[in-house]
Amino acid sequence: MLRANTKAAADKVRKFTDEELDTAVSICLYWDTPLSAQWFIEYHSVRHNYSHLDSIRAAFNR
Repeated sequence: MLRANTKAAADKVRKFTDEELDTAVSICLYWDTPLSAQWFIEYHSVRHNYSHLDSIRAAFNR
C-alpha cells in the first residue's frame, strides 16, 4: 500500500507545471506568509512524513 500510494502521489506531483508550483498564497497558519505550492509539497508531503519515518517503520514491524 505504501509503495503504491507513494508512486501515485509522485506521479501526480510530476504533472505540476513550474507556474503551478510557483503559485503562492498567504496562509493564516503561517502568519499570512505567502507560501508556494512547491513549498507545501516539499514540506508537508515529503519532509514532514520523512520526520515520522522511524515511527512508521516501527508500526509496520509490530
